[in-house]
Amino acid sequence: MKKVKPKLFVKSVFFCLVMLLFSVSHADANIYRWDNGALLSEKDIGHYLNPPADLSYLYLPYADLSTLGYNTNAAYANMNNATFETAVGQSTIGGVNFSNANLSGANFYNTSIGGADLSGANLSGADFRINYYNGATTFTGAFYDDNTLFNNDFNPATLGIVYVPEPTTIALLGFGALGLLRRKKSA
Repeated sequence: MKKVKPKLFVKSVFFCLVMLLFSVSHADANIYRWDNGALLSEKDIGHYLNPPADLSYLYLPYADLSTLGYNTNAAYANMNNATFETAVGQSTIGGVNFSNANLSGANFYNTSIGGADLSGANLSGADFRINYYNGATTFTGAFYDDNTLFNNDFNPATLGIVYVPEPTTIALLGFGALGLLRRKKSA
């Protein structure tokens, strides 16, 4: 068996670790459309973010969308854990179509929303402590859970946002109902 020179071995291991770290740090930079799996290039992404942008059906988890423009179409987009909050000041989202979008865990803190459509959007676990919204914003059929944060003066029920309990709560209610039915049959 041939002996490997220690210096060459150390250099090879170091080179492999550097390459691995470099590839891992860029692994999440790729943005794919979740409807067809196509990889978007930087040119495409720039096209999508220019108003009026079309982000419909895009897969954008953990994306920084604090510069999202007016009149953007984000219907059916997967934007879980995306942020719409800016580091300085407040973000304004106007005329954006979020209908049926997955916004679970998204950060809307200190964001102003005007004329947006959030019909059927998933707001589970989102930070929806928004700065302002106007009456032209639609929430019909949007849903939230116990982990969704709202401002104290924001009443989701009056806007048509539906509360969906976590699965454990649903299971406990189901078992309770089953126990009552069983007790009723034996009586």
